[in-house]
Parts: sequence; C-alpha cells; structure tokens
Amino acid sequence: MRMLRTKQPPMSSTTSFTEVERQFGQDARFLAVASEERRLLVAAYVDALLQAELRQAAASEAKLRERMM
Repeated sequence: MRMLRTKQPPMSSTTSFTEVERQFGQDARFLAVASEERRLLVAAYVDALLQAELRQAAASEAKLRERMM
C-alpha cells in the first residue's frame, strides 16, 4: 500500500488497475506480490480512497447546510 501512496499523479477512486500496472509493472515490489493479490490490494486501496472522498464530500455538504441555516 505504501507504494501506491507514492503514485504521481496521486491515485483517486477512479484510478484503474491498468493505470497502476502501467506505472509499477516493472517495480520489484509490485512483482513480488502474486497477480491476483495485486488486483485485490489495488481494489482495496481504491475503495479506501472512495470512502475517504465520500466522507469528505459529506462533511463539506454538512458545513454548507450549516451555513445556510
């Protein structure tokens, strides 16, 4: 997961496995993990990013609603 955090530009919830594979496909750390496990790790990381983005959006919405009252 640490390696995924170093991706430039940074990953988001819309980053595809193909994009990650393109950037890290020759990296020994990436290749050290079995193919299916790599897919699962990337999917878990992308899901965590999505959850963080949703929390941030909800917090922003709540602040906006609070200001409107």
